[in-house]
Amino acid sequence: STLEDVGSDLCINGDFATDTNWNKGTGWLIGSGVATASSASGNLTSSASVTFVAGKLYKLTFTVGGSVSGSLIAQVNGVNRATVTSAATYTFVFESLDTSGTIDFIPTSFNGTIDNVTLFEVVPGCVATDALACDGWWKDTHSGMEMWRQHNDGGTNTKDGSFYAL
Repeated sequence: STLEDVGSDLCINGDFATDTNWNKGTGWLIGSGVATASSASGNLTSSASVTFVAGKLYKLTFTVGGSVSGSLIAQVNGVNRATVTSAATYTFVFESLDTSGTIDFIPTSFNGTIDNVTLFEVVPGCVATDALACDGWWKDTHSGMEMWRQHNDGGTNTKDGSFYAL
């Protein structure tokens, strides 16, 4: 299924347009629209706490570039989302268990750049023109936008009595 962004970007200054809103540990500089690590050993951490809703889905996206060496752990709310060792754009979707937290990049002798950090709440999207909707849901394409999650109630696979009908 697809995911649709809800609301505005929760990451402040994720484009590194200014040298603000990030706490830079040893080896980090912010300038020219990127955060640059030179044998970084200190963390790069968002200085503004992000407000989450426990149980909702969020999508963290960021781009690692330059001549990358070493490794970098992307962390949200103290939970490791990925360890990266090469230049690419990374996207991770996770369910928040907390109501607030920070975005952290934890390096191990890391060299490279980080840019375009975004954090959005996301919801499953219903963009297909067929009867398939989000994550196993179905939609009636002939009589409006009725949606339901079909379940097997003894072999009939019906939506009647479904706890998930919309």
